[in-house]
Amino acid sequence: MKKGLSFREAHEIVGKMVFLCLEKGLSLDELSLEDYQRCSPVFEEDVFEAIDVARCVNDRKVPGGPAVEAVQKAIQSVQQRLNL
Repeated sequence: MKKGLSFREAHEIVGKMVFLCLEKGLSLDELSLEDYQRCSPVFEEDVFEAIDVARCVNDRKVPGGPAVEAVQKAIQSVQQRLNL
């Protein structure tokens, strides 16, 4: 959605990506930039950052989120409430 696509357009592109992965027997992180661009011209080099699992997790810094920073804050909060 960061590329200004509607949900419908994004859904169609994802369908193409899934088909391509199944056809080639690869996962998303194994596809080339050219493969991505065959499905849609909106893909640029930053696609590989967007599908990096560790980066996606660490970007979720909201309270209760999975980022290391958020988890550490949650632990500190619980420790304070338990007087540890």
